Amino acid sequence: MKIAVIYSTLIDDTKTSAKLLKDLIDAEVVLISIKNAKDVCLLKYNFIILGASTFNNKVQNSFKVYTSRNIKTLLELPHALYVNSDENLDMKVNLNKVFTMEMIESSIDKIEEFAKIINELIEKRVD
Repeated sequence: MKIAVIYSTLIDDTKTSAKLLKDLIDAEVVLISIKNAKDVCLLKYNFIILGASTFNNKVQNSFKVYTSRNIKTLLELPHALYVNSDENLDMKVNLNKVFTMEMIESSIDKIEEFAKIINELIEKRVD
């Protein structure tokens, strides 16, 4: 199984979370900064994790543009979402600031369960 973690970050907090996920997941995990994501073919991955950081209630514009341009493909693939924030807000509030409701409803929404769930999917996978 091949997993892409696509992230945007201003102060490396979201990159740190991506690295943590990579270390916890028992599969090939590729970390992709939003700066480099434009040329990545999402279809070569079995699972996509999108991570964004917010600052002053805003997410990086490059992340918004990327997700809106790739929304159809992202919705077709299994995916999970996480947000690192400068604010002490409820997880759902943070997710709603960054992702569309359709993305949220079709994703796994708790980062602390990502690695466990993904590892279970990997164990069950039959190629």
